[in-house]
Amino acid sequence: MINLKQILIYSQLLIFASANSCNFDSVAYCGHIPGIVDQLEIKHIDNNSYDITAEVLGSKQECVNETLLCSNNTINYPTDSKDCLKAEFDKYNLEVKMNYDSKLNLIDVDASYLNFKLKEC
Repeated sequence: MINLKQILIYSQLLIFASANSCNFDSVAYCGHIPGIVDQLEIKHIDNNSYDITAEVLGSKQECVNETLLCSNNTINYPTDSKDCLKAEFDKYNLEVKMNYDSKLNLIDVDASYLNFKLKEC
């Protein structure tokens, strides 16, 4: 008989198994919003590791070796507040959602009040 603890373990394994490599078609994606986001780049390093560089209103921030995982088309980033990327989002109180469109080969970024697309660079 399966107990509650086993069910919880199995459900966590299923969640982990459903999030995997993003399999982006390109090595790097870039985008900007004139006057606000000077540059945003997501560059694949290896496996699930990415370097993310952002320059917003003249201030540059780099997060190296960020882990990005995908579940369906959703791009998931670490939720630990000590993580570089998550800490930057928290600093500006941003709720960020990212989705990968494999047909158009672009990343759609929805960052609270800003929406833009990252294209192959």
